[in-house]
Amino acid sequence: MDETVAHRVAERILDDPAILSGHLVIDVQNGVVILEGRMDCVEACAAASRQAWATAGVRDVSNRLTTSAAER
Repeated sequence: MDETVAHRVAERILDDPAILSGHLVIDVQNGVVILEGRMDCVEACAAASRQAWATAGVRDVSNRLTTSAAER
């Protein structure tokens, strides 16, 4: 089940035009999505979290994404 949820989250994120590039790792444990990695901007981090929350089977989202040094 968790693997299926991870694939669904990944598909939604790949289809989101607000997320153009970055390095993202998606892990799912008992319906909790853990997003880790580095995105280009704060908006992309937020979009990834929104897509995870909008995915069927997701119980919670832990957004551990960071942005590039230029965004800090």
